[in-house]
Amino acid sequence: MLLADVGNYLAGAGLGLTLGTNLFQVPFPATCQDAAVCIVETPGEEDEFGSGPSLDPPALERPRLSVTVRDAPQNALTCRTLAGAIRSKLNNLGPVTLGGVLYHHLEAKPVFYLSADQNERPRWVINVAVMKGDG
Repeated sequence: MLLADVGNYLAGAGLGLTLGTNLFQVPFPATCQDAAVCIVETPGEEDEFGSGPSLDPPALERPRLSVTVRDAPQNALTCRTLAGAIRSKLNNLGPVTLGGVLYHHLEAKPVFYLSADQNERPRWVINVAVMKGDG
């Protein structure tokens, strides 16, 4: 699972992120703290298939994910800094095996400011293109 693999990787990347506390593999839970990160899967590109039977799994999958970082209004710079650090950990990652899956390449696009949420917390986003598969 893409979100679990990347979530576990980020939780162990020395960024101060802990799954279920300030790092989530779903949109932000309503009860989480201001300083938090969420990872969600977004539309990717079409899979590439080999020449096997019609229902064989794809040879290469190209999903995408989005990482959103938020924090309290007075911590906007800290929030942006963490987003940059996350991008550095994901950009040009691979080939690497995460959760038993071979990830050929992750390409993290530049960090951008999305907006403040309904509680005025700034949100910075990193979109990530992924290439994974068996060969």
